[in-house]
Amino acid sequence: MRRIKVVLVGALLVMIFMLSACGGTDSVVKINDDGVETEIQVKLPRTVKKILADAEIQLGENDIVEPAEGSKLQVGETISITREHRVKLTVAGETKEVKIVGGTVEDLLKQEGISLGEDQTTSKPADEVLTEGMEIEVVNKLQISLNVDGKTEKKSVGATTVEGALKEFGITLGEEDRVEPEKTKAVSDGMEITVKRVKTEEVTVTEPIEYETSYEYSDAYLVGVEVVSREGTPGEREVTYKITTVDGEEESREVLKETIITEPIFAIVILGSYEEPEYEDPGTSYDEVYEVSREDFPNCSGDGHGYYVVVYSDGTEEVVEY
Repeated sequence: MRRIKVVLVGALLVMIFMLSACGGTDSVVKINDDGVETEIQVKLPRTVKKILADAEIQLGENDIVEPAEGSKLQVGETISITREHRVKLTVAGETKEVKIVGGTVEDLLKQEGISLGEDQTTSKPADEVLTEGMEIEVVNKLQISLNVDGKTEKKSVGATTVEGALKEFGITLGEEDRVEPEKTKAVSDGMEITVKRVKTEEVTVTEPIEYETSYEYSDAYLVGVEVVSREGTPGEREVTYKITTVDGEEESREVLKETIITEPIFAIVILGSYEEPEYEDPGTSYDEVYEVSREDFPNCSGDGHGYYVVVYSDGTEEVVEY
């Protein structure tokens, strides 16, 4: 009985293995179709041709597929398709349609036996991957003058736009840098391009606040006399500015935040308003009483007020507050 059980178990394992082998293993297969990636779930192993059919991907006559269509794809393998493209190539003003399987602009020139002269280039970068319907032209380089970072440089470029020309000059633009003409403008022979470096930063500084002056009139002083009753004191504030510089020169300054640290104290100035009377002959006429002297006694508080003592020609005195 023990021997029979072993045989039955062994037979069961063989049947499971056979069923598994017949059904295959569910796997996700990646297909790179000329740069476009597709994923499909199939049972492996299975031929590449059958997998492409399941994915509804058709091959052109000259397209290249790896592994080959008849190969059985195993778990972990991917399918890569290189398509034949039709591109338009213009040389010396003449345009023709060219077929090429995969490759770059440089590969196209090699296929067509075209060697660029020293002052020639292509409208697309040499390392750009070819795509269906792409238009490529062999063009003459243009002489460009570039003003940047305090220097002027001249160079022959093959770029068609200002942005492309800057790349050929090896210029990296900051987010706020300005370019004249604008980056999308077409390049022309003899064009002058200017790059202005723009920098924005926040700066916090402490600044004085100028005090104001208050004027008061008093007949305790003759007209034309000015007496400082209280000295003014400047205040202080903290200001945060947004400062924009262009090529190192400040262009604008915007106040972002302002905080008063100390308030200013205004000054007080007393202006004399007393006009001395005119006498016909004060030395000989004593009929009219007139002021002989006036002595000032300001308050100790320095508030601009006080009193003065007036002495008249008849010997009398008067106390006048102000």
